[in-house]
Amino acid sequence: MRRKSTLADRTWAKIDKRGPDDCWEWTASRNPQGYGKIGEGPAAGRTLYAHRVVWELTHGAIPSGYVIDHLCRNTSCCNPSHLEPVPPRVNSLRGDIPNVFLHLAGICKNGHELADDNIYVVHDSKRGLLRRCLRCHIAREKSRPARRSGQHVD
Repeated sequence: MRRKSTLADRTWAKIDKRGPDDCWEWTASRNPQGYGKIGEGPAAGRTLYAHRVVWELTHGAIPSGYVIDHLCRNTSCCNPSHLEPVPPRVNSLRGDIPNVFLHLAGICKNGHELADDNIYVVHDSKRGLLRRCLRCHIAREKSRPARRSGQHVD
């Protein structure tokens, strides 16, 4: 009788393990962003992220509400020493997304300075209080049709 391979066996077989400080590349299927994908198993039918599976195999469950950050910035890396559970906001701020750099520099995506007189705060049910550019907000509101009258706001 043939032994069924476990998720752990299948996961480790698809990783090019190098030195302890090197990136361990996922060698199988990846999504368009480069994250490794692996099927949970034929009965489950779900696809899992390889780096999350590796974290759970080596460190246990990922804390609720946390994501796994690639400290090396290599999305196909599965080296457990390059992974860290963090809140989503921390993961975003560590990333190399242009809008994050602008936000950290105190500039909106349209180049306006996010000074005290150009900030309005909104409450997002998932992300809490968010600082937004007041000049951009006013421009968006002016370009939107009036809700009831069908006319543009001057």
